Amino acid sequence: MNYHDIEIGDKVPEVFRAVIEIPRESRNKYEIHNELLILDRVLHSSLTYPTNYGFIPRTLAKDGDALDVLVWSRFPLDPRCIVTVRPLGILKMKDEEGEDNKV
Repeated sequence: MNYHDIEIGDKVPEVFRAVIEIPRESRNKYEIHNELLILDRVLHSSLTYPTNYGFIPRTLAKDGDALDVLVWSRFPLDPRCIVTVRPLGILKMKDEEGEDNKV
């Protein structure tokens, strides 16, 4: 299954589907490549990811990747999990390569 081919839903922008890559409270940063979950890096400190982190399929951000999404929940979600979410806003962010906003 190609996660980028998943339908995002018919109620966009009010509600859409997202694919989770990194669970909340994890120190591991994962990337999904085809069907594989690849460990990209580990946070070697007391820091963890404060929210579930993933992407919105069938979208394209300025960096060439799918739009990033932060998914708030009371519990960690498993990597590769597909969830239906409601956007609360956009975090305008930049990284070394330029604009890298998060929904």
